[in-house]
This record gives sequence, C-alpha cells and structure tokens, in this order.
Amino acid sequence: MPQLAPLLEAQRHLSPEVVERYALPVLWSFLENKALPVRSSSVRTVATKLASALYEVMGTKLKKCAASKPPRVQENLSNILGR
Repeated sequence: MPQLAPLLEAQRHLSPEVVERYALPVLWSFLENKALPVRSSSVRTVATKLASALYEVMGTKLKKCAASKPPRVQENLSNILGR
C-alpha cells in the first residue's frame, strides 16, 4: 500500500474515473479504520500519504466524494488534510 501514493503523484494524467474506481476505495477503507485516530503509525502514515496524493490529483472533489461517506470518514479526512 505505501507504493500507491507515489504512483498517484507520478501519474497525474490518470483519468478521474480510474482514481475514483481504484484509489478512493482504498482511502475510504483506511479512513473507516477505528485505529486511525489512535496513532496506529503505519495505517496513519499510509492514509495520510494517500489522502494527500489524492487531494493533489483531485482537489476539492475529494471532499465532495467524502461527503457521501460516514461521518468518521469525513472527520478523519479533514483531520489528515488539515482543511
């Protein structure tokens, strides 16, 4: 999983459909993880890198996509992005 964020950063030309279909489900899975706020360092590190890379690629659309997810996901995403 740690290889996913650099892949996204390197492949900015990926279609939004590809990002939404393959990368977002991975991010949602990490953000639903109850261990995330408890400093599970490996999960938090990967989730942070992936969320940051996705935000670079998607911009505010990432938050729009998160709006349909459970409150825990939205809160964790906001905490990670600091926005």
